Formats: sequence, structure tokens, C-alpha cells
Amino acid sequence: MKEFFSPHRIFEIFGFLILSVAFIISLILPADPLTWIPAARITIPIVNGLCALACIPLIIKPGIKSLEISIFLIQSFFTTWTGYETLGMFLYSAMIVLLFCYGFFMKHIHRRVFFIMFIWLIWLLGVIPYGFARCALVYTTFLFMFAFYYAVYSKLKHLLSPLLPSQSKEAKVKLPPQGSLLDLSDCQLSERQIKILNEYLETNASYSELADKFIVSVSTVKKEMASILHIFGVKNCEELRYLLSHYRLN
Repeated sequence: MKEFFSPHRIFEIFGFLILSVAFIISLILPADPLTWIPAARITIPIVNGLCALACIPLIIKPGIKSLEISIFLIQSFFTTWTGYETLGMFLYSAMIVLLFCYGFFMKHIHRRVFFIMFIWLIWLLGVIPYGFARCALVYTTFLFMFAFYYAVYSKLKHLLSPLLPSQSKEAKVKLPPQGSLLDLSDCQLSERQIKILNEYLETNASYSELADKFIVSVSTVKKEMASILHIFGVKNCEELRYLLSHYRLN
């Protein structure tokens, strides 16, 4: 039972709940006449209902990335154009966080960030019918939210760096495509380094615990780990773990 109610599945369950409530509300309450959505009284309940149904396979099998992102994208757009622009901006920013967690920004980061921000700025033009005051509030709120997430990232950059491009050009080994079998003996690692690395990946042991395991000094473990990081072109152990999680190690 504990395995069934994982954090991700709970997230999907409550997503289904809020979309179901939104579906019912959109049936009972008429859409704002100022919205640009065509046939809003019909379109909005249909969209909410379909998105709620789309959550069911996510509850059964959490982590279907394309489906999750699609729901967030559709709901952020429609919510913004139906007068709930603050909620729409939250949904869009939540989608960006999910994309970040799924490694979307590991390639062409600047291009992808610009594209995502540009699309949203254009979409926010849909609040123009609500008047200048709300339009100004929407854009300044968007800038505040963007600045907030950037500030949080800057504080946690060391911990979040594994979710960005991590293997530097100075890496001594060229890795195969993600998902492939990776033989550590082909990565210019010594036998002791392979043993230390495997133990670290399996148990997340500290340097002290690794030293006790292999009957060497802590300084030796630090030296070996520094060499391993250099070989793979990463800055710290968190980046190393994330990088190697994309491969089937041998």
C-alpha cells in the first residue's frame, strides 16, 4: 500500500481531483464573456473533462512525461484565458519545473528557455480584453515569478546542477548514448576506482565509510573520487550519480 501511494501517484490523484472539480464548475458557471476561447461554454468543460480523464492513466502508471506536460500546458493556456491568469501562470511555471526535473534543459538550455518564455509572453496577450490594470498585473506577476525561480535556482545551483548539461569538454572519456550499456573498465578507471565507484553508487556511502570498506585512508578515497570526477568531466558526486544513472553499468 505504501508503494502504491508514492509521492508521484499522490500528485497525479490530486491533479485528477482538481481537474474534476474544474470540470464540474465549468458546467455550472458560465464562462467569462470576455474570453477569446471560441464557444467557451462548451469548449472549457470539454477541455477540463478530457484533462481529468487523461490523469487516470497517470494514476495507474505515474511518470508518463509527455502526457503530464501536455496537461499542464493545455490547462495553463485555457486557465489564463478564462480569467484565472494567476493560476494559469502557476501551472505554466510548474510545467517548467517538471521539464527541468525531467532533464529537458540538458541540451540547448538558452534556446529552450527563450522559446518557453517567448511563447508565454505572447499567450499572455489573451488577457488584454480584461483591461489595462489586469494586463499590467499579469505581466509584472510573470516577471516576479520568473525572478523568484531564478533566485531559488541560484541558491540551490550546486544541488540542481545535475539537471543541466553536466559532462564538460575536458572529460577524458566519451560516453555512449544514454540508455546504453556502459562498461566502467572501458572508462580509464583503475580496478580500485571501479570498486569505489560501484560501492558509492549502490550505497551512497560517505568517504569515511568507503575508506573503511576498502581499508584505505580517507585522503586516498578523496583522491580516487577526484580522479573519477575528472575522468567523467563532472564537478561533484551529485553530478556523477545523475550522469551515470542514464546508463546500465557493467
